[in-house]
Amino acid sequence: KRLGTNLKSGLDEKGLERNVEKYGYNKLSERKKRGFFAKLFGALKEPMLVILAFGFIVAFGTSLGTFLRTGEADFGESIGILAAIALSVTITLVMEGSSEKAFAALKRIYDDAPVKVIRNGETVLISQSYLTVGDLVVLETGDKIVADGRLVECDGLSLDESALTGENHSGFKNAEKVLALGTPLAERTNSVYSGTFVRTGGGKMIVTAVGDNTEMGIIAGELGEKKEEPSPLAAKLDKLGKIITATGAAAAVFVLMLSAVRLAARGTLDFNGFQELCISCIILIIAAVPEGLPTIVAVSLALNMIKLAKENALIKKMAATETAGAVSVICSDKTGTLTKNEMTVVSVCASEYCTVPEKLQSEVLCENFILNSTARAAGRGKNARYIGSGTECALLSAAEKRFKKFDAEKFREGYKILYRTPFSSENKYMTTTVKTAAGARTYLKGAPEKVIYMCDLPEEKRKRLFSEIEVHMKKAARIICFAHKDADGEKSGYEKGDTKGFSYDGFAVIKDPVREDVKASVKKCFAAGIKVKMLT
Repeated sequence: KRLGTNLKSGLDEKGLERNVEKYGYNKLSERKKRGFFAKLFGALKEPMLVILAFGFIVAFGTSLGTFLRTGEADFGESIGILAAIALSVTITLVMEGSSEKAFAALKRIYDDAPVKVIRNGETVLISQSYLTVGDLVVLETGDKIVADGRLVECDGLSLDESALTGENHSGFKNAEKVLALGTPLAERTNSVYSGTFVRTGGGKMIVTAVGDNTEMGIIAGELGEKKEEPSPLAAKLDKLGKIITATGAAAAVFVLMLSAVRLAARGTLDFNGFQELCISCIILIIAAVPEGLPTIVAVSLALNMIKLAKENALIKKMAATETAGAVSVICSDKTGTLTKNEMTVVSVCASEYCTVPEKLQSEVLCENFILNSTARAAGRGKNARYIGSGTECALLSAAEKRFKKFDAEKFREGYKILYRTPFSSENKYMTTTVKTAAGARTYLKGAPEKVIYMCDLPEEKRKRLFSEIEVHMKKAARIICFAHKDADGEKSGYEKGDTKGFSYDGFAVIKDPVREDVKASVKKCFAAGIKVKMLT
């Protein structure tokens, strides 16, 4: 009501105009771009260049004064200093300009994602940039969420919210849920947020925040508020500049006093002579400054910037090239950075011994992996992948390893599904009942503490199972238990509330594997004296 949205037809033309005027479109505010002169002044602020600029003014002034007095002068030194400044500034501006263009191109790619929206009763595809508050968005498996919203319809919807929460397990949603104000973001099961992905199911949401007001937009705004600190290289050059200036000034003062005393002793000290001494001392200070240093630094940074770009590492500020080389501690995220963010079945324990998925003999477990699942295959051949919850995709992948020629959809076509209970955070299990020649079979999978107590097992066996499972869980593994129950006719008895009498089949050990190159990378960091810390 507040946003003027109809749950079936979405926003009408008047509502759209009103909300766009009030809330704007789904675009992040761009920082004001620095103009050419601001960039030029920024490049000239480097400590060494400031000293050289001062040196140029003095050298040029001295040469000009000599020229006006005598009609002859040597401008070679001032031209050389000016050329060193110009070369250094040009390299900086060109390299940083090309990086800015690359970043702008990447941003345009991310801003062009199409979104399925219901407006005026019609379902249309629009660019994510033209979403506004109050829009009714249709969500499907595989979609990227591009704005914050309140769910109004849900059908087995689960999301990958690792970008916001850091956890790679599916966040299951419930449109009917009404939560108290102040509920932590990770527990808001009735809402979805920009930057997350739909893993399973579908639904509809009403957009409640766009652009800067989304959770991702707020984070982006906070990151943009920080003032830039000088890079280690700039700090070192600043320190070097001060040392050179102080040393040069001290030497110049000493030479000035010694020369003045010597002239006074000879009786030849006058105003003109003292003026010449002062000019010579200023030139002595300037001579102490290495004119080529800023240029050499700029060229070195530019070459390294080019090398990094070839390795797909873009750097906005040229000085950051050296900063990357000055790193002493790396704080790394775990999920998706050190790990693949792909849940993988590493072993299946169907009997007293665990085995790898390729050697699994239990047919009923394989059937459970494939039939008791909402994950599906997308693409074919080398580009084939599974879309759905991380756990279900891992189980389908395990079944694929078990069978040489595997097609989950074809396998499912041979079974008629009679009943399904979707996984929920309250129940912590999922069931699927299929028609069989003898009647019906219900497949059960879920958390060990739920499934094991739904099975007919002696207490001693239960204790032993929990003991085995605990060993795997201490090694950072996720455990999913499996069971089944057969019944005569098409009724398994489960849908009537019977949650007992299942036959225990085994459990799968699932891990988010470490990336292949991580071990070598961490070793290289240690060898280079860099400490690595995992923040998760």
